[in-house]
Amino acid sequence: LSLGSEKMKILTDAELAWVACAIDSEGYIMAYLVRCRGNVVVRPVIGITNTNVEYLSYAKELIGGSICKKTRRSQGNVRSTKQCYALQITSQPIIKDVLDQIMSYLIIKRNKGELLLEWINNRLNLPYNTPYEVEDYSIGVRMQLL
Repeated sequence: LSLGSEKMKILTDAELAWVACAIDSEGYIMAYLVRCRGNVVVRPVIGITNTNVEYLSYAKELIGGSICKKTRRSQGNVRSTKQCYALQITSQPIIKDVLDQIMSYLIIKRNKGELLLEWINNRLNLPYNTPYEVEDYSIGVRMQLL
């Protein structure tokens, strides 16, 4: 795996399986639409949420990304909150790198991973700032249907 120009260590099969399991159980693979400078753009993201920051720190050591703090309301009791953290990766080349390596280990989110990887591969082959096609915008809806 690589992070920009920085090279990461090569992950073992056990580490790749751990990352895939973390994403399958505690994570997400998605694309959403965002307004950016008057345009609507597609933002792919993979991430893992957990209440244990050490768990996410280990995942960050393996695949990179950034950890942010979130507050999650407990279901049923509006006053009760629990501190939650999220590790997110939004860089398309890094998402591609991660998904390429863990795809064979994904079970639950494999279809979403394959769809996002196909979309990223198509976009990475285009010149920078190539306008989106209608099909590009449909990825978020297609992922929700999986």
